[in-house]
Amino acid sequence: MSLLNNAWQTYSFDSAGAVQYLKELTKILTDMGVDIADKKQLKEGFEKLFNIEYHNIPNLDNRNCILAPNHISDFDALILGLMHSKIKIMAKNEWVENAELMKFMSFYDLVGIDRESKMSQARALLELTKHLGVSPQGRHALIFPQGTISDINKNSIERVHSGAFTLSNRSDTPVLPVYIEQPNFQYPTRIVFGEPMDIPERRQDCRKLWREKIISLQNSLTPPARKPALTEKHANNNNPGDPFF
Repeated sequence: MSLLNNAWQTYSFDSAGAVQYLKELTKILTDMGVDIADKKQLKEGFEKLFNIEYHNIPNLDNRNCILAPNHISDFDALILGLMHSKIKIMAKNEWVENAELMKFMSFYDLVGIDRESKMSQARALLELTKHLGVSPQGRHALIFPQGTISDINKNSIERVHSGAFTLSNRSDTPVLPVYIEQPNFQYPTRIVFGEPMDIPERRQDCRKLWREKIISLQNSLTPPARKPALTEKHANNNNPGDPFF
C-alpha cells in the first residue's frame, strides 16, 4: 500500500474500493500491535494512528445526545462511532448494504438511509427516535447534517439537512455540535465538542445556527485548523442540487 495514493490523501473512498482500503487500514493497525477484535484497542489504535486530540469532551454516560459533526472524511464515523458503546450511526445505504464492508465494521451500529428517499429518511429517524427513548440514559445518535463529505466553510445553508433537529424534536434530545479536523497520519487530528444546542421549536430552521457553531468550534483551534484535502467531486458539491457522494 502507498499512503501517497490519492484516496489516502483525501481520506475518502468509493464504495467499490472501501473494502480494500479497510483491509489496508487493518494491516496498519495490526502492525502497530492493535487487536482489532478488541473494541477498546481499536479505539486507542485510531487515536494513535491519527494523533487524535479531544477538546471539551463531554461525559456521554449520563445523558442522551445527538452528535452532529461536520463531515470531512470517510474516517469520521469510524472514529466518532467508537466514542461510546451505545451510538447509532446514520449511514448511506451504499455502505450498510455492502456485506464485505460490514465484516470490518462489526463494532458499529449503523442505520442505513437512501439520501434521495423521504420514506427511507423517515424510517431511519423512527429507528433513532426509538433508540434514544430507551432507558437508562447514555444512548446517542450520530448524524452528519452535511449528508456527504464537503467543506463546512463552503456549504450553502440549503445544502445542510435538518434531520438532526427533527430527531431532536421527536426524542427530546439535545443536538451536540462537533467539529472534526480532517484525519491525518502526520498531523494532530483535533475534535472539538460544543455546548448542547437548545432543543428547537418544531419547524424552526436551525441549519444556519448549527453551521455557525461548527465554524466557531473550528475557529477556536490554535494553531488554526488544517485546510482539508478533498477530491474534485467533494470540493464542488456545496450547493442545492449538487449530487451526494
